Amino acid sequence: MTIILKKRKYVSDETEELQNEVEIGQKYHCDNCEKDITSLVRIRCAECVEFDLCVECFSSGVEIKEHKNDHKYKVMDILDFPLFDPDWAADEELMLIEGLEMFGLGNWEQISDSMMTKTKEECAQHYKQIYIDSADWPLPDMTKKFDVATMRRSCKPLRPEIKKQVKVPTKPVCSLPHNHDISGYMPARGDFDVEYEDNSEDKIKEMVFEEDESEEDKLLKVTVLEIYNKILDHRRDRKNFIFERNLVDFKKIQSQDKKRSAEEKEVLKRCRPFARLQTAEDFENLTEGLINELKLRKRIAELQELKKMGIQTSREALDYRNQKNVRDANYKSTMTRDSYMTHHGERNIPSKYSQSTLNKVIKLDEGSRSSTPTKSSRPHTPESKKSAHSLDISQSEGYELLSSQEKTLCSSLRILPRAYLVIKETLLSHHQKSGGKLKKRQARGLVKIDVNKTGKVWDFFIQSGWI
Repeated sequence: MTIILKKRKYVSDETEELQNEVEIGQKYHCDNCEKDITSLVRIRCAECVEFDLCVECFSSGVEIKEHKNDHKYKVMDILDFPLFDPDWAADEELMLIEGLEMFGLGNWEQISDSMMTKTKEECAQHYKQIYIDSADWPLPDMTKKFDVATMRRSCKPLRPEIKKQVKVPTKPVCSLPHNHDISGYMPARGDFDVEYEDNSEDKIKEMVFEEDESEEDKLLKVTVLEIYNKILDHRRDRKNFIFERNLVDFKKIQSQDKKRSAEEKEVLKRCRPFARLQTAEDFENLTEGLINELKLRKRIAELQELKKMGIQTSREALDYRNQKNVRDANYKSTMTRDSYMTHHGERNIPSKYSQSTLNKVIKLDEGSRSSTPTKSSRPHTPESKKSAHSLDISQSEGYELLSSQEKTLCSSLRILPRAYLVIKETLLSHHQKSGGKLKKRQARGLVKIDVNKTGKVWDFFIQSGWI
């Protein structure tokens, strides 16, 4: 083609275009030698369609395709001279008018990006000064005269301070609390500033069906339009999904989330992918049912634990929970102390805490954790301990990997073989890494079971000669 049109548009979606040299307005090439003649005087054939030649090819009488050297022609000068303002060339005036026609009055940022030579402030000020404030409004003052010979100027590329403002379009931000209540949502219009597949229109806005097009080109364009129609359907479905579930009311959603527990939030998080497959009412019924199931399971597990401990009244259950909370608090404090000793060694223990004092604390903690509340909430007695009998592990996984002594130990301590093997591997490996300096109370911090069971396993390892 004679003219390679670089349409003046908003910032391109392609990063490569921004990384290359900024292309301003239209680019013209010689139809014969393909030389860039955008900033040069060119010769345009008046009889051929979009046919331009450089001065050298025109002077040599080039004839290509349907063009003959005896055709009428026009000399196309460069629009680098001012018309109404010495700082604005004629081509910039044309780009300003085209930008206003394309993007609308007041959209100065996109007009500036399409021109690539002026800032949005300069565009707004120039339009107000030349057109709005003109005595011949809406026409500018046509009586101004400039010395074209001395004031010719080329259309300069984007200045550095303007070029920094040009960025590659990014994905729209998510509707999260640290951004906005609802990103890009305009309640008065009931619409979104950034649509789904927001740049889809760029692929069809310059599409034109020509009469002399081939069937393949027409079929390709029809296919592109069908794809665009599907995108519009997806936009409609997404909007319906949002408005039917009132997802734009972020304050209400946030207040509801604050009332839910962590388990309920996890259930909702896992169910969200299924929301698109159901109506709003069906999805709400599904989530409510799953949350009720979660509450029932949690309550059943709590009652089973109370039954296992021999508790039958509400008073006994309340006492049990209080004692359990005390034991858990003591256990956490013990774990914190053991973890400190593991990392810093026994020498770093403050001198005001003697070794005998620490041993007393350990014994008190072991006694509180080994006790189990009874019906009368009295101190623990051997007769009331329901878990004292041995556990049958003959059918458990890993049973054949244990020795006879280990089988007896696991059965008496009610530890499954697989769990025992993990405990064994953990303690022996840490004992080897510490060079044989691993202490018994340090071992309690490595194994997340009852400290009494850990102590008996430790004693068994010593008797077996492994430690």
